[in-house]
Amino acid sequence: MAQAARDTRLSERSIRELFSRLRAKLIEATLMERHAFGGTGMYLYQNRALSARGRAILEEVSKGPNFAAHRKHHAARFRDPKEKTRHVYEMTVRLFCSIHLPKTPEQLYPDETRQALSQLSEIGAFIRQYKDNPEFIEKYGSVITRYERLTGHFRTLLDKEELLSLRNKSDMHRYSDTVLYDDLRRHLLAYPL
Repeated sequence: MAQAARDTRLSERSIRELFSRLRAKLIEATLMERHAFGGTGMYLYQNRALSARGRAILEEVSKGPNFAAHRKHHAARFRDPKEKTRHVYEMTVRLFCSIHLPKTPEQLYPDETRQALSQLSEIGAFIRQYKDNPEFIEKYGSVITRYERLTGHFRTLLDKEELLSLRNKSDMHRYSDTVLYDDLRRHLLAYPL
Protein backbone atom coordinates (compact mmCIF):
# COMPACT_ATOMS: atom_id res chain seq x y z
CA MET A 1 0.00 0.00 0.00
CA ALA A 2 2.75 2.42 1.00
CA GLN A 3 4.76 1.57 -2.12
CA ALA A 4 1.70 2.11 -4.36
CA ALA A 5 1.11 5.47 -2.66
CA ARG A 6 4.71 6.53 -3.34
CA ASP A 7 4.60 5.32 -6.95
CA THR A 8 1.34 7.14 -7.72
CA ARG A 9 1.92 10.16 -5.45
CA LEU A 10 -1.48 9.58 -3.86
CA SER A 11 -2.21 9.22 -0.16
CA GLU A 12 -2.40 5.74 1.34
CA ARG A 13 -6.04 6.43 2.16
CA SER A 14 -6.77 7.16 -1.52
CA ILE A 15 -4.98 3.96 -2.53
CA ARG A 16 -7.00 1.96 0.04
CA GLU A 17 -10.27 3.42 -1.28
CA LEU A 18 -9.25 2.66 -4.86
CA PHE A 19 -8.40 -0.96 -4.00
CA SER A 20 -11.72 -1.28 -2.18
CA ARG A 21 -13.57 -0.03 -5.27
CA LEU A 22 -11.59 -2.43 -7.45
CA ARG A 23 -12.53 -5.35 -5.16
CA ALA A 24 -16.20 -4.34 -5.41
CA LYS A 25 -15.83 -4.18 -9.21
CA LEU A 26 -14.26 -7.65 -9.16
CA ILE A 27 -17.37 -9.08 -7.47
CA GLU A 28 -19.54 -7.44 -10.14
CA ALA A 29 -17.25 -8.72 -12.91
CA THR A 30 -17.38 -12.37 -11.77
CA LEU A 31 -21.18 -12.18 -11.76
CA MET A 32 -21.44 -10.55 -15.19
CA GLU A 33 -18.68 -12.56 -16.88
CA ARG A 34 -19.07 -16.03 -15.40
CA HIS A 35 -16.47 -17.70 -17.66
CA ALA A 36 -13.75 -15.12 -16.99
CA PHE A 37 -11.44 -15.14 -13.95
CA GLY A 38 -10.80 -18.87 -14.18
CA GLY A 39 -14.56 -19.58 -14.28
CA THR A 40 -15.14 -18.16 -10.78
CA GLY A 41 -18.68 -17.06 -11.62
CA MET A 42 -19.67 -20.53 -12.87
CA TYR A 43 -18.84 -21.97 -9.47
CA LEU A 44 -20.14 -19.17 -7.24
CA TYR A 45 -23.42 -18.15 -8.87
CA GLN A 46 -26.65 -19.69 -10.05
CA ASN A 47 -29.38 -17.58 -11.68
CA ARG A 48 -27.36 -14.39 -10.98
CA ALA A 49 -27.33 -15.06 -7.21
CA LEU A 50 -24.74 -16.59 -4.91
CA SER A 51 -25.49 -20.32 -4.79
CA ALA A 52 -25.17 -22.74 -1.85
CA ARG A 53 -22.05 -24.09 -3.55
CA GLY A 54 -20.70 -20.53 -3.87
CA ARG A 55 -21.29 -19.85 -0.18
CA ALA A 56 -19.50 -23.11 0.68
CA ILE A 57 -16.51 -22.15 -1.48
CA LEU A 58 -16.28 -18.66 0.05
CA GLU A 59 -16.57 -20.15 3.53
CA GLU A 60 -13.73 -22.60 2.81
CA VAL A 61 -11.53 -19.80 1.49
CA SER A 62 -12.22 -17.61 4.54
CA LYS A 63 -11.13 -20.47 6.85
CA GLY A 64 -8.02 -21.39 4.87
CA PRO A 65 -4.37 -20.68 5.74
CA ASN A 66 -3.87 -18.28 2.79
CA PHE A 67 -6.68 -16.08 4.02
CA ALA A 68 -5.41 -16.24 7.61
CA ALA A 69 -2.12 -14.70 6.45
CA HIS A 70 -4.01 -12.16 4.34
CA ARG A 71 -6.17 -11.25 7.34
CA LYS A 72 -3.11 -10.51 9.49
CA HIS A 73 -1.79 -8.13 6.86
CA HIS A 74 -5.13 -6.33 6.35
CA ALA A 75 -6.61 -6.68 9.86
CA ALA A 76 -7.52 -3.01 10.18
CA ARG A 77 -9.80 -3.18 7.12
CA PHE A 78 -11.74 -6.18 8.49
CA ARG A 79 -13.64 -4.13 11.05
CA ASP A 80 -16.02 -3.37 8.17
CA PRO A 81 -17.89 -6.62 7.26
CA LYS A 82 -18.36 -5.42 3.67
CA GLU A 83 -14.62 -4.94 3.30
CA LYS A 84 -13.91 -8.40 4.72
CA THR A 85 -16.35 -9.90 2.18
CA ARG A 86 -14.55 -8.09 -0.64
CA HIS A 87 -11.21 -9.51 0.51
CA VAL A 88 -12.66 -13.04 0.67
CA TYR A 89 -13.93 -12.62 -2.89
CA GLU A 90 -10.57 -11.37 -4.06
CA MET A 91 -8.76 -14.36 -2.52
CA THR A 92 -11.33 -16.72 -4.06
CA VAL A 93 -10.92 -15.18 -7.51
CA ARG A 94 -7.13 -15.42 -7.17
CA LEU A 95 -7.46 -19.13 -6.33
CA PHE A 96 -9.66 -19.78 -9.37
CA CYS A 97 -7.28 -17.81 -11.59
CA SER A 98 -4.37 -19.89 -10.36
CA ILE A 99 -5.76 -23.24 -11.56
CA HIS A 100 -6.87 -24.72 -14.87
CA LEU A 101 -10.34 -26.20 -14.42
CA PRO A 102 -12.47 -28.31 -16.75
CA LYS A 103 -14.88 -26.25 -18.88
CA THR A 104 -17.98 -27.23 -16.91
CA PRO A 105 -18.56 -28.29 -13.28
CA GLU A 106 -20.08 -31.56 -14.55
CA GLN A 107 -16.67 -32.61 -15.86
CA LEU A 108 -15.45 -32.74 -12.28
CA TYR A 109 -17.77 -35.64 -11.41
CA PRO A 110 -16.73 -39.30 -11.63
CA ASP A 111 -18.51 -41.46 -14.25
CA GLU A 112 -21.02 -43.02 -11.80
CA THR A 113 -22.04 -39.58 -10.51
CA ARG A 114 -22.56 -38.28 -14.07
CA GLN A 115 -24.62 -41.38 -14.87
CA ALA A 116 -26.82 -40.91 -11.78
CA LEU A 117 -27.25 -37.21 -12.66
CA SER A 118 -28.29 -38.14 -16.20
CA GLN A 119 -30.85 -40.67 -14.94
CA LEU A 120 -32.32 -38.15 -12.49
CA SER A 121 -32.62 -35.64 -15.35
CA GLU A 122 -34.57 -38.19 -17.43
CA ILE A 123 -36.95 -38.88 -14.54
CA GLY A 124 -37.40 -35.12 -14.02
CA ALA A 125 -38.23 -34.65 -17.72
CA PHE A 126 -40.85 -37.43 -17.49
CA ILE A 127 -42.44 -35.84 -14.41
CA ARG A 128 -42.54 -32.39 -16.07
CA GLN A 129 -44.22 -33.91 -19.12
CA TYR A 130 -47.12 -35.32 -17.08
CA LYS A 131 -47.31 -32.98 -14.07
CA ASP A 132 -50.44 -31.23 -15.40
CA ASN A 133 -52.33 -34.52 -15.66
CA PRO A 134 -54.50 -34.91 -12.49
CA GLU A 135 -54.59 -38.73 -12.82
CA PHE A 136 -50.80 -38.87 -12.97
CA ILE A 137 -50.49 -36.66 -9.88
CA GLU A 138 -53.08 -38.70 -8.00
CA LYS A 139 -51.35 -41.98 -8.84
CA TYR A 140 -47.70 -40.87 -8.49
CA GLY A 141 -47.84 -37.83 -6.15
CA SER A 142 -45.87 -39.56 -3.39
CA VAL A 143 -43.22 -40.69 -5.89
CA ILE A 144 -42.86 -37.09 -7.15
CA THR A 145 -42.46 -35.85 -3.55
CA ARG A 146 -39.74 -38.44 -2.89
CA TYR A 147 -38.03 -37.53 -6.18
CA GLU A 148 -37.96 -33.83 -5.24
CA ARG A 149 -36.50 -34.65 -1.81
CA LEU A 150 -33.88 -36.94 -3.37
CA THR A 151 -32.79 -34.33 -5.93
CA GLY A 152 -32.41 -31.78 -3.12
CA HIS A 153 -30.08 -34.15 -1.25
CA PHE A 154 -28.27 -35.04 -4.46
CA ARG A 155 -27.54 -31.36 -5.16
CA THR A 156 -25.83 -31.11 -1.75
CA LEU A 157 -23.78 -34.22 -2.51
CA LEU A 158 -22.77 -32.80 -5.89
CA ASP A 159 -21.61 -29.57 -4.26
CA LYS A 160 -19.36 -31.58 -1.93
CA GLU A 161 -18.12 -33.70 -4.85
CA GLU A 162 -17.19 -30.57 -6.79
CA LEU A 163 -15.30 -29.04 -3.89
CA LEU A 164 -13.28 -32.25 -3.49
CA SER A 165 -12.68 -32.60 -7.21
CA LEU A 166 -11.52 -29.01 -7.63
CA ARG A 167 -8.34 -30.04 -5.83
CA ASN A 168 -7.91 -33.38 -7.56
CA LYS A 169 -8.68 -32.47 -11.18
CA SER A 170 -7.04 -29.09 -11.55
CA ASP A 171 -3.55 -27.99 -12.62
CA MET A 172 -1.71 -24.93 -11.40
CA HIS A 173 -1.78 -22.04 -13.85
CA ARG A 174 1.67 -20.56 -14.57
CA TYR A 175 0.51 -16.94 -14.86
CA SER A 176 -2.36 -16.58 -12.40
CA ASP A 177 -1.94 -12.82 -11.87
CA THR A 178 -2.04 -12.29 -15.64
CA VAL A 179 -5.38 -14.13 -15.85
CA LEU A 180 -6.82 -11.95 -13.09
CA TYR A 181 -5.46 -8.61 -14.32
CA ASP A 182 -6.28 -9.17 -18.00
CA ASP A 183 -9.88 -10.16 -17.26
CA LEU A 184 -10.36 -7.28 -14.81
CA ARG A 185 -8.81 -4.83 -17.27
CA ARG A 186 -11.24 -5.98 -20.01
CA HIS A 187 -14.17 -5.59 -17.63
CA LEU A 188 -13.06 -2.13 -16.50
CA LEU A 189 -12.72 -0.97 -20.10
CA ALA A 190 -16.37 -1.92 -20.65
CA TYR A 191 -17.61 -0.85 -17.17
CA PRO A 192 -15.29 1.83 -15.72
CA LEU A 193 -15.07 2.63 -12.00
